[in-house]
Amino acid sequence: MRYTPGQLRDLVGLSQETLRHWRTTLPPLQGSRGRAPYFTAGQVLGTATVKAVIDEFGLPVRSLRAASSSLFAICSQPNWEALGAGHLAIVLRTGDVTLLKQGDLADLSCPTILFPLSPVIEKLRTALLGASGDQTALSFPPVSIARAPRASRSVR
Repeated sequence: MRYTPGQLRDLVGLSQETLRHWRTTLPPLQGSRGRAPYFTAGQVLGTATVKAVIDEFGLPVRSLRAASSSLFAICSQPNWEALGAGHLAIVLRTGDVTLLKQGDLADLSCPTILFPLSPVIEKLRTALLGASGDQTALSFPPVSIARAPRASRSVR
């Protein structure tokens, strides 16, 4: 699925000026140019994660520039369920980003931001699906509908 800049802004909650600034600051967002730029689901998740980290810790976006390539690469994995079960370990000084799964230990020899992905993924899932993700039970079971054979037409 591809998303337009307007859809990305709506999903993540960014203004047009902020997205324009982020596209010049964060290398993973710089390749989406041209007449019809688009963003992948991984770029949407990466952008939402950057926004959540910035909002939570009060950091300027330029502080995540070095870590953005690794962060967006992790967010581009197709299995959001597995990502939601983990935490990002972001080392701003070196730009290293690691996905820690439950039970993994991070190397905390230098200041590290540990950030859970599940709230970001759940917020995006709600915005994309328009529901909380819970599926209500059907009142009747699905039934296979067989197609009637086509009547042959005679051409004269």
